[in-house]
Amino acid sequence: MLLVKDTKDRFGVISVLLHWYIAATILFLLLSGSTIHYVGVHGPLRPLRESLAWWHMSFAITAAPFILYRIYWRLRFGKPKTHTQHPFFQF
Repeated sequence: MLLVKDTKDRFGVISVLLHWYIAATILFLLLSGSTIHYVGVHGPLRPLRESLAWWHMSFAITAAPFILYRIYWRLRFGKPKTHTQHPFFQF
């Protein structure tokens, strides 16, 4: 059964989808940002740089509300209790 909200024992669909969407977006932002940094401002790859910069900014602006909503969701509903977790990771 698909759980929408988090319970005491499991994450819900909203938490999982927000997590993976934000993780994929941040990975894309890191990769595109570093590529933009290394592609020269002048030269044959300038159109690639401009296109990548546009996509980079678009993803960042689009992801910002989702990141804020994920923070709200976690503060509102808390974190489910993990079963057997090493004490180092309980912090």
